[in-house]
Amino acid sequence: MEHPSTPHDGRSALARPHRYTRTRARALRGALAGLFLALAAAAGAAVKWDPIDPADLAAKDSTLSPGADAEVIFVRQELEEKSWFEAETEVYLRAKVYTQKGVETYGRFEIPSFGTSKVSNVAGRVIKPDGTIHELKKDDIQQSTVRKTRTLKLKVTRAALPNLEAGDVVEYRWRVAGQSTYFARWTYVQGTVPTREFSYRMTNIAESFVGWPNCVNVKEDRRAANMTVTARDLPAFEDEEYMPPDREFRGWLFMVRTLGEKKHDRMWQDLSEWAGTEFGKETSPSGSLKEVAAAVIGDAATDDEKLRRLYEFCQSEITNFSWVDKPEMQAIREKSRTTDDQEARQTLARKYGWSREINVLFAGLARAAGYDARLALNAGTDDLLNVRTPRGWAFMDREHVAVKLGDVWRIFDPGSYFVPYGLVSWRDEGATALICDKQGREIIHGEAPRSAAGVSRAQSKGKFDLSADGTLEGEVEMTWTGHLAIERKAESWRDSQDDVDKDFREELNKLLPDAEITGLSWENLRSRALPLVARFQVRVPGYAEAVGSRLLVRPAFFSMGEPVVFAAATRKYPIAFPFAWQEAEEVAIRLPEGYELEKPSAPLNVGTADSEFWAKYSIKYGAKSRTLFHSREFSLGGGGVTMFQAQSYPVLKRLFEELHRSDTHAIIVRPKPAAEAAPAAPAATTTTP
Repeated sequence: MEHPSTPHDGRSALARPHRYTRTRARALRGALAGLFLALAAAAGAAVKWDPIDPADLAAKDSTLSPGADAEVIFVRQELEEKSWFEAETEVYLRAKVYTQKGVETYGRFEIPSFGTSKVSNVAGRVIKPDGTIHELKKDDIQQSTVRKTRTLKLKVTRAALPNLEAGDVVEYRWRVAGQSTYFARWTYVQGTVPTREFSYRMTNIAESFVGWPNCVNVKEDRRAANMTVTARDLPAFEDEEYMPPDREFRGWLFMVRTLGEKKHDRMWQDLSEWAGTEFGKETSPSGSLKEVAAAVIGDAATDDEKLRRLYEFCQSEITNFSWVDKPEMQAIREKSRTTDDQEARQTLARKYGWSREINVLFAGLARAAGYDARLALNAGTDDLLNVRTPRGWAFMDREHVAVKLGDVWRIFDPGSYFVPYGLVSWRDEGATALICDKQGREIIHGEAPRSAAGVSRAQSKGKFDLSADGTLEGEVEMTWTGHLAIERKAESWRDSQDDVDKDFREELNKLLPDAEITGLSWENLRSRALPLVARFQVRVPGYAEAVGSRLLVRPAFFSMGEPVVFAAATRKYPIAFPFAWQEAEEVAIRLPEGYELEKPSAPLNVGTADSEFWAKYSIKYGAKSRTLFHSREFSLGGGGVTMFQAQSYPVLKRLFEELHRSDTHAIIVRPKPAAEAAPAAPAATTTTP
């Protein structure tokens, strides 16, 4: 369930490393910005509720959007700035549920929240059409911490609404107070259900600018340091598969600090000057940095090799507290959470640091080696693309190192533990970056380069035996490189081995529900090394469908269970894939003894090898070994093209449909015909003497 949220700092969330990374990233980010972001404490406090219009209790359908499963009657938020580093927010929401799908959406929910926020005055209730009320009780809410880093504590609160049915009205109120350092707060105005009224009241915001991109029917009422923004009759925002960040199209509201006496129209330059100056101090190339840089570079002759050695030194020789939790360094690690960031020389001397401090060290070493190294700021491409606006600087919350080689700025991120030299996170590929300059000049680096499709590759191999009852059994090896490996490793880094294995089994079972996995082992799961490899044995009862005495076999074991991509008939928004990638499959299936192929055919190829989207198939058969050999090559994003206009949807939809048909291509296996009986020998002739 997702609605307008309480203000937050716009941090991006990790996505699962999967073919559908973009969709999953958006889903988790949407949850972080969801309606119940701050819900975390006990329910049941005495709360004063506004009267309910009897017409809302009696309503059978939405007048704003007929046929809607639910609609928000109103959501009211009030933000009070206590100081630069403290704020308090109160939220009150009322919604009407019309259908069973609406009940399923609202009945149970998971609520992410983060940081040191303290929540109070939480209450909720369900109001029946006859006026009967069911209160949300303390026991209806459960909370757990699911992730904790130096800068982010992510909690999930799970709750169940009592006795919710179609036709009911639901209400929530809560208050959240917390500390944070930020340039901007933002919240969705447009929800995933229609909203009759959204209002946002801000107090003590004299040094702030408020904007509301993509919003309609908005009115503002500003009086001195207080302001109320109200939007009415908002249609539901309909998410689409593989689309750019929601905030490019969905209504949202933001509040940006104007930093007191500074002129807001100069903030790009002011930020560049301030951040560039501070970064320059942190990365000052001291004597120790010069000595170590020279030793690490050694006999490297090219810029690329020199920077590679410095990069890998920072990743391999410096303990990264953001990722590595060594028991013997626990006390130091905990103490460093509350201390100021280290300068490059300090990180070098101590041999440990957090991700940002390792980036600072890399920049210091690069400067010591004679390179121009600066701080690079950008917004994640899964969060916001269009930052080339007067206030876009406020959302540049991802930090990297830019090194100038000739006339080109290259972006580096050694502080991201699993990101190898030559790559940045897929969330930073294609992002507009601000190269900070202590002279106050505004330097925009158009786009961080996108990686080629072959960099992120999934290679799968399987050798199987097929039984006469349709059971498939054999050995599998799956290998991932590039972003596919990085995301999978980062997602599972802090999980126990049992949880990693459990998640992997569940992932495979979504494609093959009856698959039984044994002997699962991993290579490079807990290290920075690539590739990432999984090996296991698998047994799939009923893999081949029995059709009389024949078996229907789909040889594309690793892709046949994937759901259809782009099932919708039409498209409103552009199509954006998270990164370019390739897939390769090699499958060998030995047929049951006494079986043979019946008129075998190969799947059709899709697209052409020089295009952005293509797939190539091959089928061979070894009669002597009774083995069917299947191979598949797939590529998306050739030439770095991973975003397409909505007008391209019919073509992409057709290509994915063709891909799905070829991935589910079936081959018939039948028992060999019984050998024909040999002709009978002629009867013996008897002669009587």
